[in-house]
Amino acid sequence: MRQIPEQLEYSVTKLGRVWSREDQKWLVPYETEGRRKYVVLHDNMREHVDCLVLQAFISPQPDGVEPKHLNDNQDDCRLKNLQWGNEPRPKGKLMERDKQAIVEKFATGQFAQQSLAIMYDVSGTTINHIIKERMVKTWQKKED
Repeated sequence: MRQIPEQLEYSVTKLGRVWSREDQKWLVPYETEGRRKYVVLHDNMREHVDCLVLQAFISPQPDGVEPKHLNDNQDDCRLKNLQWGNEPRPKGKLMERDKQAIVEKFATGQFAQQSLAIMYDVSGTTINHIIKERMVKTWQKKED
């Protein structure tokens, strides 16, 4: 287990388990819709587990480079399955059905925009734009 640079109150194992030194417990990983694992650190800051493993055992994250899962399984955050990739992984590529699901989930009142952003691995701003865009289309249809 190694301490995570710039996150000194946390450590990570070669198997991708994250330990909170402050709380003396293992953090529970969550998954985005793309199956990429993340943990929530202090101040509700979300960090991807694959990045934490590589930062602790290999090097700081190079600019413009994302973690690469050698077996293409985003769920597998073991060190032996990770390396810094040469090309950034496209972020925020949402299909039309994803956008519709976001709007439907938000409409239930059970999901905050930030929760949806985490689930779909996009920014809160992206979620906000999707919801506003759909609301405008709905209003336009009602006026016609």
